[in-house]
Amino acid sequence: MKRIYRPPGLFPNSRKKTPQLGEDILKETFPVRKIVTELQKVSHRAGLRVRQSASGMTAWKRIDNPGLSEPVCCPKDRRNDSHPFYARLIYKPLIIFSVIVAGLFISACDYKPSTIGLQHVVFVFADSLLWLEVKEDVEETFNAYVHTPRLERSFFLSWRPLTKLNGLKKRKNLFFIGTLGPGEVNDYLRESIPPQFTDDVVKDKSFYFFKDDLFSRGQFSLFMIGQDVASFKRNFAVLKGAIFKQFNKKYFQRLEKKMFELEEQEDQEEYLANFFGYKVRVQHDYFIAHQNLDEKYVWLRRMNPDRWLSIWRVFGDSSIITQDSIIALRNKMTGKYYSGDVVVENETNFEIVSFQNRPTYKMTGTWVNDSLIVGGPFRTYVVPNKKEKAYYLVDIAVMAPTKNKKPYLDQLEVIAGTFSFVEKNKSQK
Repeated sequence: MKRIYRPPGLFPNSRKKTPQLGEDILKETFPVRKIVTELQKVSHRAGLRVRQSASGMTAWKRIDNPGLSEPVCCPKDRRNDSHPFYARLIYKPLIIFSVIVAGLFISACDYKPSTIGLQHVVFVFADSLLWLEVKEDVEETFNAYVHTPRLERSFFLSWRPLTKLNGLKKRKNLFFIGTLGPGEVNDYLRESIPPQFTDDVVKDKSFYFFKDDLFSRGQFSLFMIGQDVASFKRNFAVLKGAIFKQFNKKYFQRLEKKMFELEEQEDQEEYLANFFGYKVRVQHDYFIAHQNLDEKYVWLRRMNPDRWLSIWRVFGDSSIITQDSIIALRNKMTGKYYSGDVVVENETNFEIVSFQNRPTYKMTGTWVNDSLIVGGPFRTYVVPNKKEKAYYLVDIAVMAPTKNKKPYLDQLEVIAGTFSFVEKNKSQK
């Protein structure tokens, strides 16, 4: 069985130190100009202001700050000792520059910039002849077309020569593909990866590993290396499902972090928990478009483009968990609240998936509304609640004409994946 190699650090004990794989981070991302910028950020939080000039740097702070016992200094335009709020103090340029460099040099060793670019774009580095040999297999796996109802790729793979790596070190997804044969990328990888992994490739024990935050924070890198082209194809054919699953999982983990790092509507989450007995994480700009306490029904909606998440309760036993039954239940609810949306039955799939680490039925398909001449993709999870002897349908859908819908579906999948029941105490009841 192939095992996944997970190096403990940034490729320690490699045969040859390669500044391309991380040691040049300080040189490229932390020049003096950025040191000044970082100092300004830190100083601002402390109440100080820092600027750079020909004669050095001047730092200043208000005297009336309650946390400051003595005046530090003042800006150029207020160098008047009689000023009621400021007093002056000039640091020697050599001393302050030495302190800055000494202090920031230590932290700069761990400094990495944030990633930029699209979540679903992957840049591939491989020798051109090798890429021609394996391109079809690799693209077929990572394209993973999704019916929305038009076919949309899960990920876009973009090949680049190794000479373009420096300009792409801040991108979110990097793939390195190689063999033990000669070639520019192959040589680069042999000099960079740990010798233990190379030895395992020779013995056909290892084939790939992931590396987080290789050049930038939030970056995913995948390394796939075979003995030769035939070995690469053989191993990839066996392991491609597991590789894609792991990469897709990392993609959704990063997406969830990005979605909620700016703002999360905790007041709406608390409202759902108190009145409906369940909750989901609610991203900014979502609003409750409709609700019905008797049906435990909530419609969370966001515009531009129009997408939504709906949750409602249905009573019954396991006999209702069939594709036809779930279609009928969805059509009934959407007919009542969504102006007559219906499921396109011949474009529907019903399967068991892992939802919050437990097996759950999921229906995937397309909805249409003939009266409004609109349609789009939907997903419905059927979550059991044994205490209530009922099922909760967690339904997501998108209406985005002329746009790719998968990015919005993925965001809704993240929100749906946070669904959970809330136990109420007696006082809440």
